[in-house]
Amino acid sequence: MKDVLYLLLVQFLTGVKDSIYGVFVIYSLDLKIQRQLQERQKRLNDAIEARQPRRYGARTPPPVKPRIIKEPRMINRVFQSCALGGFIWLTVWIFTALIVPWLQQQTNWFLTVVPSVFNMTSLTKTQEELHRYDKSWTNVEIMLHLIFSSLWVLPLYIICKLINIVWFGDISTSIYRVLYGRSRPFPSLSVAVADLFYSLTFETVFLIQAQFVNVVPMMNADIEHIQIQIMCYIAYTFYCIHVCLLYAIYAFEYKWFNMGIELRNRIELIERHWPYFCGFGLPMFLLTNVAFSYYPLVASACVYSSVFPFFIVSGTRASTPRTEAPFNLHLTKPSISFCNVLFNNALRRQVN
Repeated sequence: MKDVLYLLLVQFLTGVKDSIYGVFVIYSLDLKIQRQLQERQKRLNDAIEARQPRRYGARTPPPVKPRIIKEPRMINRVFQSCALGGFIWLTVWIFTALIVPWLQQQTNWFLTVVPSVFNMTSLTKTQEELHRYDKSWTNVEIMLHLIFSSLWVLPLYIICKLINIVWFGDISTSIYRVLYGRSRPFPSLSVAVADLFYSLTFETVFLIQAQFVNVVPMMNADIEHIQIQIMCYIAYTFYCIHVCLLYAIYAFEYKWFNMGIELRNRIELIERHWPYFCGFGLPMFLLTNVAFSYYPLVASACVYSSVFPFFIVSGTRASTPRTEAPFNLHLTKPSISFCNVLFNNALRRQVN
């Protein structure tokens, strides 16, 4: 039993260490990428110079212009993603912590001072008037947040997600090329597209499964209060494991996709080394589940956008331990089974 617990703890802590390590190596990796880019540029210039036409008589053929290799710097992409997430969070904070209280103060001043100037009412408000004002302002504040969310937060959030898809891909490609060389693509484009859709479906279903695990104890109202608390703690533990594994999948997926590893093999790898991947996703889980007093989902998404590039670096350079876990939790089996049924039914409809 001690050996089992020791192995679980070692793999878990190894995952935590590997996930944080990307913060410390990102600058050195970027320098290595730039050196490789300069070497590629030098080899290309030498090849172009060797193909330059020779001078014949008085006529000189036009020289072949050297081609400049332009690639976005990996570290620039990381800080751009951090800046974009920080900008969204800053605008939300300014609106919630500064603009809304200022509007409330100005409204209160207007409703108190202006009528008193025209002798319409006194400066002192009754308890009933204060209660009526607070209730009215609550409705106004809800409307302000709805307008702000629909006209600013939601469009900016969608744009941020789309931009991050490109930036995260650039970061992963740069790191993978400098560490492992050229990527090993899937056998065909159709296989790659099918794997991508299947992977997105699995991750969505797995997230829904995690939410379901977290709320299951609340459905049992007939159980005693102490038993419900124990079940809630157990359910929340499994919910944390689900989300940590999901974050680890997000981080490693770029590397596995460049290596041409299909989803089935990726899931088997996660099942065999689940303590390592659970530890790898724990720092991201802790950072994105901090209690925010306003717009918690948007704030968590901004933190995710700012921190996740470092986890891509960690996931691309990390390697799973050779020793497998003493036992498998098989947490992905329900989601995989559901996705198999879903895609099999879709294929049958296409055939028929």
